[in-house]
Amino acid sequence: PTDAQLLAVMGLCELDAGDSVAARDYLERGAQQGRMRPRALYELARLRLDEMRRAPEGERGLISVTQLIEVLNPLFAARASQPALPEVYELIGEAWMASSAPASRGHVAVLDEGVRLFPRRVPLMLTAAELFARHGFTAEARGFLEVADLLAAGDELKAKVVAVRTKLQK
Repeated sequence: PTDAQLLAVMGLCELDAGDSVAARDYLERGAQQGRMRPRALYELARLRLDEMRRAPEGERGLISVTQLIEVLNPLFAARASQPALPEVYELIGEAWMASSAPASRGHVAVLDEGVRLFPRRVPLMLTAAELFARHGFTAEARGFLEVADLLAAGDELKAKVVAVRTKLQK
């Protein structure tokens, strides 16, 4: 098949069936053919990031700028599509955290957008807090962490808040 949407659906079906290699092949081909839905773009970026984490080309065992761009391209395409997916913003943050690239305030501002769109999404706030702190934006990081602490429901989320707070205090 050469239709981007059909390739994307086939990729998502392979992913659901547990075959990430076949899924990635279909999703890559779909991305080359044209526009895909946000979930397909997200899954392509996730698969790319997983592979790049296994073979990082950057400093300190992190992914390189080139690898980061390969992950961010489908995520930013997904971000421009509807419906907006909170997972897209979370993966943008994870990709930056996995990267050796320095991030400016402008680079991480997309997570502000994600938090505004999904204000009750605690995992997104925690990712934003970690990313902002890592790149020197500590006031914003503390703000995200405070809100996440207020919203965290359940032992698992509360434990994650504590873990991020501990990490930021080091």
